[in-house]
Amino acid sequence: MIIDNIQILEKYIKQLKIAPIVAFDTETTGLNTRKDKIIGISIFFKTIGFYVHDHDLMKYLVSNLHGSKLVGYNSYFDLEMIRNNFGVNLWDSLHADVLMLKHTLQEEPPFALKDVAAHYFGQSVKSDQSDLKASIKANGGSKHEFFKADTTILAKYAIKDSELTLRLFTKFSSDLLREGLVNFFYKDEVMPLYREVTRFLQSDGIPVDVPYIERSLSEINVDIANLESKVLTEMEPYLEPFYAYFMASKYPAKRSGTFAQVVAQLSGVKLNRTGRGLSLSRGKLEVHAENHWISYLLGNRELTLNEISEIQGICHANTKSGHPFNLNSKHHLKRLFFKILKETPLSKTLKGSPQIDDEFIQTMAPKYEWAATLSDYNKLQKLRSTYMIRILESQEDGVFYPQWKQHGTISGRFSGDCQQLPRSAEEGEVSEIVRNYRNRIREFFVAGTNHKFIDADYESLEPHIFSHVSGEEKIQDIFRKGHDFYSTIAIDTENLSGVSADKSAPTYLGKLNKQKRQRAKAYSLGIPYGMESFKLAKTLEIEQSQADLLIKNYLTAYPALHNWMKSTNHAVMRNLRVHSEAGRIRRYPNLRKVMEKWNPKLLENSLDLWQAYNQDEELYAEAKRARRTYKNALDNAKNFQIQSLAASIVSRACINIARRLKSEKLDASIVAQIHDQIVVRSHEKDIDKVREIVQTEMESVVELSVKLKAPAVIGTNFADAH
Repeated sequence: MIIDNIQILEKYIKQLKIAPIVAFDTETTGLNTRKDKIIGISIFFKTIGFYVHDHDLMKYLVSNLHGSKLVGYNSYFDLEMIRNNFGVNLWDSLHADVLMLKHTLQEEPPFALKDVAAHYFGQSVKSDQSDLKASIKANGGSKHEFFKADTTILAKYAIKDSELTLRLFTKFSSDLLREGLVNFFYKDEVMPLYREVTRFLQSDGIPVDVPYIERSLSEINVDIANLESKVLTEMEPYLEPFYAYFMASKYPAKRSGTFAQVVAQLSGVKLNRTGRGLSLSRGKLEVHAENHWISYLLGNRELTLNEISEIQGICHANTKSGHPFNLNSKHHLKRLFFKILKETPLSKTLKGSPQIDDEFIQTMAPKYEWAATLSDYNKLQKLRSTYMIRILESQEDGVFYPQWKQHGTISGRFSGDCQQLPRSAEEGEVSEIVRNYRNRIREFFVAGTNHKFIDADYESLEPHIFSHVSGEEKIQDIFRKGHDFYSTIAIDTENLSGVSADKSAPTYLGKLNKQKRQRAKAYSLGIPYGMESFKLAKTLEIEQSQADLLIKNYLTAYPALHNWMKSTNHAVMRNLRVHSEAGRIRRYPNLRKVMEKWNPKLLENSLDLWQAYNQDEELYAEAKRARRTYKNALDNAKNFQIQSLAASIVSRACINIARRLKSEKLDASIVAQIHDQIVVRSHEKDIDKVREIVQTEMESVVELSVKLKAPAVIGTNFADAH
């Protein structure tokens, strides 16, 4: 129903004010909550749905939603559109975001409203989509320009979305209660984080230094061009076979098309022009049959290889597309490395195609000097496109608005633009030219006039939580004593003598044998998360028998940890799920079929599996797939307990910090949560108080068997504050 007069609207407003739950949705001209316009609002409560599209009526409607228990799907978008379009703040009326409910109860995609509804209520819920698309197309719009649909069709679609939101809320509320997640969702974590932190992370944005980014972009463009020229020059001795392949495939020697057009031009004969170039009609050509080039076009002679090469070169030059070899083309690089140079790939895709990535290119650097330069070129290209150009194109008046998704990961960690910000590189870690630009990225984010950043990053959060969750006192003692985690693991696992895990000791392993400490990083968390000897041997470049011994020694050194691993396996096989200590659940529904069909003891060992099923190729392939499902579930269950508790700790620290900043009326707000790091922007007058709050709340948010540390640092940009 479309409501277009105030009297009818008032009638329905009276009814929705006493409704237990009201679902809402907005239709807009675009996805920018600060710039786009609302063209309609749909409401659904009990069994009643309506749509309003008049601007004044929409404003009147939303002004009367205060006090209602509102539910929406991806409510941030709708609430911010309402706030920016009508000046009405309904955040205090938001009861639940149904997208967050879905993620809490079913952590894997899909997450789009219609897809989720179709999963639970059947595909018929998508029936109105075809009418909407047809209307948009008929009115000259593109796929996502909903605002170009006929109002009656759009209204029907919008009301349906609100109805589905309410239906999903009802279903998920029952599931939430059954799973014992009501407090986790409404009180402890999900909705408090959504309302009090995520909302502001997205709506406030982060100031960026636009002139500095523009200057950096200009500089990196020059350096990228120089690196490209250098790589291509150094590659030249290897490229002759590629040129032959490229020219033959791009400009084949034919008596028609681009190649023939260049031959005709070389002939010097005056020919008529058509819409496709020079006319090559046989009658016109035969007049000039004695011409060297025309003779070829008539089929009376063949060209020499040199002539073909010359013509193909002209063809390519005419396209003005630059060097034939494209450093950004995976196809070109694969041909060079694997067809011409006959190198062996490190890995392949699921379809068996060899992969080109930076790891492979780095392994080629000792053999081909230009490979290291190519690696630098690729890194600069990524920094340029992923950060410099993206930030410049997205910033609005010097403020960048990153995307922060609360539902983007299974563990509950945020996902989004800032999660991939490169950390500052140490000298010698990467080449100087890459280090120069990589270390600028965090400098782009600035606190601004009279403000500073407080940046606090948990020290070794994952190892701390790992020691706590596993219940292994010997590992917990590492942090109680202030010793180095990886050195201790190496000493206990490899039975090293004469060395210490104490960083201040003259016999500290990190000084005396950095290689031993470094290789412990490969297995210290890898073994508990399910790393097998084959992969460990490959990672450390040792014999598999040595890797077997490392794993055995590791589990012998830490018996409580080994027991935790086994108990996790039993719990997952029994319950098909695992809980984090904070309460989040990870479910493994695909494991049920595997457990019903296959013997778990066989699935535990690849050799046993081979011995049992290798006589039947199809059955063995199925068994291997079952083993992957089985092993992935068991391994993930251990990793999840660590990662999800880490996510909850950081998220709950954010909630506590936000509440204290608000209650103490401080001019400060959280602007970023990057992995284990929280960044707060504060006015200089409050900086010391805010710094104390950030560190205190992060270190005291939970009580673990080991103390958490999160030293807070003050700076003017993301780089010097970290």
